[in-house]
Amino acid sequence: MKEEQELCQIGRVLRPHGIRGEVKVQVFSDRSDRFGMLDHVYVLNGENTPRKLKILSARNQGALALLTFAEVSDRDAAEALKGQTLFIEDDQMLPAPEGKHYIHELIGMEVRTDGGRFSGTLTDVLALPAHNVYVVEVGDREVLIPAVPEFILSVDTEKRRVTVREMPGLFDEEE
Repeated sequence: MKEEQELCQIGRVLRPHGIRGEVKVQVFSDRSDRFGMLDHVYVLNGENTPRKLKILSARNQGALALLTFAEVSDRDAAEALKGQTLFIEDDQMLPAPEGKHYIHELIGMEVRTDGGRFSGTLTDVLALPAHNVYVVEVGDREVLIPAVPEFILSVDTEKRRVTVREMPGLFDEEE
């Protein structure tokens, strides 16, 4: 693994499946067939050091996947992975669909109004059922902005900037 690569969560091992080392995985990707496109994934050991696992087989089960790893040959070894999060490197990620962005791409972007005023820094994205909400740090407080076209006018990954519609009271200090 390259030193500068970051790891992105792609799933979590739920439990062993059978006696030959296969595991049932909750898939975090929008693509339920995602594991079938990969050669390997990573898990983190106790010191947060990545351990590479070679994928031998991947089968879809809706939002779940059944995986077999070269390094996991029996139920006991599969049981040891229970609860572990599976990661991939940035360069293993599929490109985001047109007009969409990965959360890790958004974190740290500056937020400006359409009038050009610096308003804060995007620090988190809340994935809610109706739509995502951007958490923007403004001084010593947080402002929540729905990630919908009425509020978010543009996201420029090159300039690392999110432009939001200027709305009275959105970034003003409460009195």
